[in-house]
Amino acid sequence: MNSSKNIWKVAVITLLPCVFTGLVLWDVIYGDWLNWDDPLYVLQNPLIEEFSMEGILKIFTTWNYAGNYNPLTLSVLAIENYFFGFEPLGYHLVNWFIHLLNVFLVGYFFLKLSKNWKVAVLMSLLFGVHPAHIESVAWVSGIKDLLFTLFFMLGLIFYEKGKSSKQGYWMFLVLLVFLLSLMSKAMAVTFPIILVLIDFHQERSLSIKNQWKKLPLFTLSAMFGVFAIYSQNGAGSTMTQISYPFLEQVSYAGLAFLKYIKLAVFPNLLSPFHPYPVSIAESVPVFVYVAVVVTLVIFVSVPWIFRKRRKMLFGYLFFVVSIFPVLQLFSVGAALIAERYSYLPFLGLFYFIVIGIKEGYESKLLGVSKRTWMILSVFVIGGLSYQSAHYIKSWSNTDLLWTKAMKSYPLDFYCSFQRGLNRTKEGRYEEAGLDLSMSIATNKNNPNAYFQRGVNFMSAYKWIQAINDFHQVIKRDENHFSANCNVGVSYMNLGRNDSAEIYFNRCIEINPHFYIAHLNIGILNNQAGNFEQAMDAFNFLLQEEEYVNQALFYRAQSFFFQKKLLYAQRDFSYLLATYPDIQEYKIWKERTDKAMKSGKIQ
Repeated sequence: MNSSKNIWKVAVITLLPCVFTGLVLWDVIYGDWLNWDDPLYVLQNPLIEEFSMEGILKIFTTWNYAGNYNPLTLSVLAIENYFFGFEPLGYHLVNWFIHLLNVFLVGYFFLKLSKNWKVAVLMSLLFGVHPAHIESVAWVSGIKDLLFTLFFMLGLIFYEKGKSSKQGYWMFLVLLVFLLSLMSKAMAVTFPIILVLIDFHQERSLSIKNQWKKLPLFTLSAMFGVFAIYSQNGAGSTMTQISYPFLEQVSYAGLAFLKYIKLAVFPNLLSPFHPYPVSIAESVPVFVYVAVVVTLVIFVSVPWIFRKRRKMLFGYLFFVVSIFPVLQLFSVGAALIAERYSYLPFLGLFYFIVIGIKEGYESKLLGVSKRTWMILSVFVIGGLSYQSAHYIKSWSNTDLLWTKAMKSYPLDFYCSFQRGLNRTKEGRYEEAGLDLSMSIATNKNNPNAYFQRGVNFMSAYKWIQAINDFHQVIKRDENHFSANCNVGVSYMNLGRNDSAEIYFNRCIEINPHFYIAHLNIGILNNQAGNFEQAMDAFNFLLQEEEYVNQALFYRAQSFFFQKKLLYAQRDFSYLLATYPDIQEYKIWKERTDKAMKSGKIQ
């Protein structure tokens, strides 16, 4: 490997997959599909608003933001925010480049591990173009998977370097990049176990005497595992989880395990969301329990069958160990599996398959010629590449993304709900209503769909339909203050102020700090001539910075109607001084000035 010929060989077999992957995934950074949605979503995180030493320190000392502790990822996003702002191209370019770097590292590592350039090329190509990895590359937030894998692979390479060179500083580098990987995503906690598996692959001793140097790595892994649990609990993420009985959780974990294997081999149902086969209210189908039995059989039989095929067993165990933390054995969310979780673990399955084909060919067990294997490999890589290039386009905007999800899971209520939610935001009320109605038809017990369809009806000025949907929400949750408030708004627009006031007061009883209800109470009293009650509501709102301008505006109107023109003029003048371009403020100020000059209200 030290000759110039072999150096060039290494360079070619590791760089060519990068070039090929870059071309296949070119649409990630270039094309009409680039949009604002993704960076806007990412930049809602207040921790990345400011790129400074104080801001970075705050990132590293905030343990429980959104149920995660990934300070390195947030620091990179803060840097991207500083340079790119709301321009999506920069974010996607960074993701694309890191993925290509990971392709290179995968090829280099498996070249060192297998000592076979064909294996290395196939591994890097499968990793680079597999469509299940599109989510991690095309989604701006997917940078956490890219970063943790980058440092994870560097750690594996440094570990092998250290074993071959016998130099102590390599273990320090391993510890350093492992820490960086953990700070990118907690999924890296499996790293020390993977190192043990590498020793197994390389036929090194697995005795405690030869493994004790990994103790700092296991300690670090345990610490970040505790951090992850603390972050999730601190953020209240468990409150948003769906809890199943333990036997059902284990069964769903078994089903998820099988689905990940299927996704690696036959990635035909690609989607940003992979739902559970049934909702929480329905009974678990028999095939879910069958799945856990099949999974247990695989767990037991594969190590036994391949006990003498060390390399293949390494690939299988690599997958099992790295996918285990995301099988959701202990807390279950709305998605059964996620494609982004496969980014690193699929390397184990790829290696299992590639080594199996290699050993089968060499032993002539399958009786297939070398040319046939080459044609088959080209066909598989080409097919995956085409699928990835096509799938990328579904990530161009939110509507296309959830349309893709609905094609993969046409009977799932969540996918149609999300597309309906997005179409309401885009003002496509009729289309949104159809999606939300579809969501309700597939799950009548989901109050969110009723609520959003009610909002959709309000946006289209269909007040009666909106009231009916909000009543469906209140029927399922009588303390839903937003639904009560929206019923009040709908009644107010229908001119039924007495009914509106009942629901606004009910909303305030449920949540005294839901200030929009106070504002509407004030407006209603203004219209009814109950100025004292109106003034109480507006003065109360002046304590809240978010509602100061609205409270001042309606209070000024109340003063105007009470013929307290000096007070009205004072409030309108303050508003105009703050916002001189708002036409409505100008009109009311002029109207007040005229009334003062004429001595009467006009």
